[in-house]
Amino acid sequence: VRAIGVSVMYWTYDPLVARNAYFNIMQLGADVAEYVKDMYGARTSSVLHEGVGTDRFIVAWHLDEVRKAVARSALPPLDSPDIPVINAAPEGAIGARRVRVAIPLHIDQIQRSSLTEAAQWRAETRPAFQWAFAHGYRIVGFQRDDPAGRGLYELERDPTAPSTT
Repeated sequence: VRAIGVSVMYWTYDPLVARNAYFNIMQLGADVAEYVKDMYGARTSSVLHEGVGTDRFIVAWHLDEVRKAVARSALPPLDSPDIPVINAAPEGAIGARRVRVAIPLHIDQIQRSSLTEAAQWRAETRPAFQWAFAHGYRIVGFQRDDPAGRGLYELERDPTAPSTT
């Protein structure tokens, strides 16, 4: 695609799908450009959307930039007490330089066993991501927390973003 002049590729993925988060962010080094609520409508006939709707991240992969995948060792340890997980109360993180949003490692398994639980994951993560993006945070990494059965998006506040305190 570079040969035909394409410098940025865009696509979408569901923020609740951990394997896609890891691949897009950690392996490709793509940037999450936007969070879109119910991109394809609140309900579709696809079993992929059952219980969780169609919220999506729009990601941008800058082909002309020499970028390396994010090194896991460059991310803070999972047990860092100074990095709040903002699923339940994002507004409590005002002023934090870094925050995290937790997702399940296997949303597809949760959808098969409990649509209520799957919907609860969306209900917790949607406002957390919306709040974070509205307050100048951007996704800088993704970590698996296998013992806890969750993944953690790492978000960092852009120091040039307007103050929200």
